[in-house]
Amino acid sequence: MIKKTLLAFFAGLMMTPAYASDIDNRALLQFANNFLHAGAKPPAIEADYYADSGVAYFEQGLYSKSEILKDIATYDARWPVRSFELASGLDVHWLNDLAKPLVVVNFSVAYELSNGSKHRSGVIPESICLSTTTGKIIAVSNRSFF
Repeated sequence: MIKKTLLAFFAGLMMTPAYASDIDNRALLQFANNFLHAGAKPPAIEADYYADSGVAYFEQGLYSKSEILKDIATYDARWPVRSFELASGLDVHWLNDLAKPLVVVNFSVAYELSNGSKHRSGVIPESICLSTTTGKIIAVSNRSFF
């Protein structure tokens, strides 16, 4: 009985809800690209892609937009020259929660960072959870696997 209930629960999470038709994969791909390219711009531009409050921010718990701005500014100071590119297709999972339309988007990011003689580059997996309740796509959760 428990096994069937859990299977039904997880199957429900993976269903594409009716509101998914409002945002297609092309819009999600555009958001992912814009989100990554914003990482090389001033902090305020990058922060615009996040919800105003309550963002599950990496492994640091819930952050407000002002806390995210501070963190981005610190990161930008550490790595003043940086670029990010989409290195894979999108793996899209709609969460079946009618109160708050959410979609989890997983993808790989190619990055290059430098600060003087220090350089870092590679490819990492990224997972962002997006909300569409405000009429635009915004990140309510972000997790990179550095």
